[in-house]
Amino acid sequence: MPCASTSSSNGHHNLWKLIWHIPAPPKIKMFLWRLSNNAIATSLNLFNRKCAQSPVCQICFQERESTEHMLFRCSWTIPVWFACPLSLRPPSLDNYASVQSALMSKISLASKKIALGFLATFALTSWAIWKAKNANIFEDIPINPALTHKFKSSFFL
Repeated sequence: MPCASTSSSNGHHNLWKLIWHIPAPPKIKMFLWRLSNNAIATSLNLFNRKCAQSPVCQICFQERESTEHMLFRCSWTIPVWFACPLSLRPPSLDNYASVQSALMSKISLASKKIALGFLATFALTSWAIWKAKNANIFEDIPINPALTHKFKSSFFL
């Protein structure tokens, strides 16, 4: 017996299809897919899997590092998003339960071309944040929102 399809499951299916068609390198598509499934190695996820001593963000030491905190709520990421051409401002994202629900809300009424552009920009900005965060933690490279934005912009050249 086939499962009944809901608009929610159709939306998720459409999101997954769009992710694989964004104009970005495969590793960034996979990263976006992992982000939207909360399958990224944040302090909170590592702590829940008993792989880390603490769930607290290693950058700001203010909150538990969920995917949403790492991308939008950690104080250093806010200028990165403000420099981004998306109309995506971190305080406005507090209404969403997850990265996935925020993405679905933003692309639900858009044409495929606009949705792909939005997702590509979102993915590259998120990737730049992820790379800068990890460079700070593992290589002791200071966090610099302007350089993070510049790194992301280099993908569009």
